[in-house]
Amino acid sequence: MIKNRCLQLAFLVLLQIQFTIQGYSGPIRINVLPQPSDPQQLIYYDVLNSAVIFFQNLLQMNSQNTDPDVLITINNDQNSTFCANQMPFTTCSGTPNSGTIYFCDLAKSQPMTDFTYKKFVDSAIHGIMKIITFCSFKVKPTSSCTTNCYADDTAYTNLLSLFQQIYNRSNKTNMPIVLYNATPSNYYLWSKQYAFDDLMTDNYFTENKFWSAFNNQILKDNPKFYSVNDQMKQQITIPKLNQDDCQQQNELFCTSSQTALSCNASLTAKSLCKSIDSSNSCMVYQIADQGNCLDPQLNDKLADIISSSGTYEYYGYNSRCFLSDIQDISATAYIPPVRCYQYSCDDSNNVYVYLDQSANGNQPNIDVVICTKQMQGKQQLFNNQKYYSKQGITCPQDNANFCQGLPKQCKNYCSQKGVCINGKCKCIKNYYGDDCSCFQLSQENGKCVQSCSKKMKQANDGSQICVPQCQDGYFFYNQTGQCQKCDQNCKTCWEKSNNCDSCDTASGYILFIDNSCRQSYPNQKCKKNQYYDGNQCSSCSQSCQSCSINSTYCTSCLSNQFLQNGTCQNCPSNCLACSGIQLCTQCASTFYLNQLQNECTSQCSTGFFAYNNTCVQTCPNGYYGNKDSNTCQQCDPSCLTCSDKSTCTSCPYYRSKLGNGLCGDQCSTNQVFVRKQPSGSNWSFECIACSLQQKCNQCLGSPNYCTDCLPQFYLLDSNCLTTCSNSYYADDSQRKCINCDPSCLTCQNSSKNCTSCSQGFYLKGGQCVASCGSGYVANNDTLNCDVSTQASDQNSNSSSVSSQGSSRLQLSQFMLLIFIFMLLVKY
Repeated sequence: MIKNRCLQLAFLVLLQIQFTIQGYSGPIRINVLPQPSDPQQLIYYDVLNSAVIFFQNLLQMNSQNTDPDVLITINNDQNSTFCANQMPFTTCSGTPNSGTIYFCDLAKSQPMTDFTYKKFVDSAIHGIMKIITFCSFKVKPTSSCTTNCYADDTAYTNLLSLFQQIYNRSNKTNMPIVLYNATPSNYYLWSKQYAFDDLMTDNYFTENKFWSAFNNQILKDNPKFYSVNDQMKQQITIPKLNQDDCQQQNELFCTSSQTALSCNASLTAKSLCKSIDSSNSCMVYQIADQGNCLDPQLNDKLADIISSSGTYEYYGYNSRCFLSDIQDISATAYIPPVRCYQYSCDDSNNVYVYLDQSANGNQPNIDVVICTKQMQGKQQLFNNQKYYSKQGITCPQDNANFCQGLPKQCKNYCSQKGVCINGKCKCIKNYYGDDCSCFQLSQENGKCVQSCSKKMKQANDGSQICVPQCQDGYFFYNQTGQCQKCDQNCKTCWEKSNNCDSCDTASGYILFIDNSCRQSYPNQKCKKNQYYDGNQCSSCSQSCQSCSINSTYCTSCLSNQFLQNGTCQNCPSNCLACSGIQLCTQCASTFYLNQLQNECTSQCSTGFFAYNNTCVQTCPNGYYGNKDSNTCQQCDPSCLTCSDKSTCTSCPYYRSKLGNGLCGDQCSTNQVFVRKQPSGSNWSFECIACSLQQKCNQCLGSPNYCTDCLPQFYLLDSNCLTTCSNSYYADDSQRKCINCDPSCLTCQNSSKNCTSCSQGFYLKGGQCVASCGSGYVANNDTLNCDVSTQASDQNSNSSSVSSQGSSRLQLSQFMLLIFIFMLLVKY
């Protein structure tokens, strides 16, 4: 007993010794004081707490006491010294490991959007890092340093090892690191010449900055930290230096001769070549005014420019900068060939670039440019009459680096309630979801919910995002707390293996009302208005357009009905189509859809105009709003836009304003008006003859886009052909190829005059029919209706009988004449 007690005491002593040597290991403890009482200043408290979450994920501490590792004081005064540059500023306090961050009341001088909030969080991370380095673990410049300072080799082994590796230096002495300007509050960890994209340079609030490996390395050199999370480091563009001079051979640096707008090194903004600052002659690409692709507020600010110039741009967290000259063909002003486009990547690192017509990212994109691995660094040209483009879009130089290497942005920048780490939001207290938008709620499919639905559970990462309990083909079994396999024919199931809610339709199984999956009727598909009842195809109820499970469980409805829980309900009166009881989507012919209220009205209200059975606030190009009738009336055909029928307010680019208020063509009928190489901010134009090689007589937008053909040629789409292709016939009066009837494979002189038929139809008297009818047989070789041989025999017999009858009649008539003649002779 005594022996065991002694062993226990020895173990406790060893444990205490180990704790004394190693100390407490856990996330860094950062206190923020004070919590503001003014509601308008609470935003800064959220900002700092978001930054604290960043460091809690970054650093594990090696501390032996319970005091906070870092103490931060919020100051929102407009200090004339600290706030001169209109960005948050950090100073060290008298106590080690503590400092003050001045926010300078900047939230009042600009709207606090999601993107602005992100910038404030970046500035708070910058400030906390300065407190950790300059206000505690000293970054020591040499005593004689005034601008670019050099680290002590013995104090920063991890950092200098990385610099030596990156810059290929054989000697670690005098390695450029710290930017030092007179006082510690003006220290910056890195000179912009060596790490321009790094968050710890001095323009962190105006440029898009990232957390690089340099910051992690200098933290590793601090013995206070137990570990540093290297997964949080982000890629920045590293210049290749030659004798400490900036070299003009990568995407970061530029020269004074490069005056054109371009993309910055991180491909996050439209940028111009500028000197780093007044004391440094190196020039780098820096964000141009209203050029930050990551700022969604620019969608509203630039909406008119995007619309009038036809650049199809989009700004936001999922946007990047591309070299592109694509503009709408109707654009009237030249825009330099740099664009912000929405993009996405797939698992193979193919890049999808979206040309967005709506300028808000919510409407269907009208075109998608795909940059495959084979197109890396190449121009993706366009052959589309909607756009003017000579260069197209230049694809990224390295798709894998573009998709995986460059720093990922978070959805909605975490909705002003968190910080982005490795492309995922980490939220402040009481906020959840993939964008921190749900207050004390879970999030399922992008919506805030009280609790997850069936078959869903909260993710185990603390985000309270609802994720599937099990993968398809399995269900969550409560008694064991594990996923178990569904029955073989179930695609998905819940609670029990045979409780199916979807089936393996590829193998012919369908879901029945008892939640079982059974194979459909062998070798036969039911018609649209039928369902398979387990034995045969049976008719749906007249209330359904289509059904499944049983005759009254509708899966689609008639055009003036909507589907609700398997039942077809009537749309409101005057609706042709609807998506709910009070949600019209299409109106009857004499009514107009009010899209704000989703109802059909007999006339549009003031401020709206009737167009295509819809009330619109702005009439489309080619129409003007008539305020007397509240309708869109057509402009003169020469106008692009107009104020009334005979007064054009703008012209298509190939026309110009005439003295009578209308627009006139710039070129003769056999020429096209095209843009030449831009001069300054405007296009120059010239008339070019339509292509004789393409046999064009008239053209539009391009010499090769024919709208009328030379004699002996026929127009099909925009091409001139000597012979029309199948399914078309040559119309000599219009000089066009006209569509045949869908049943015809070929036709002549008329769409209904078939000369051959499509598969499944047979030619009969110039028409293609599905069934030849009585007296004919379908010839599957020629696809003709041939006269039946049986009918021919019957006609032959009938003709023979008829001939015999006729001969007898003629003989009888002859005998009667002889008899009458003999009577006349006798008497």
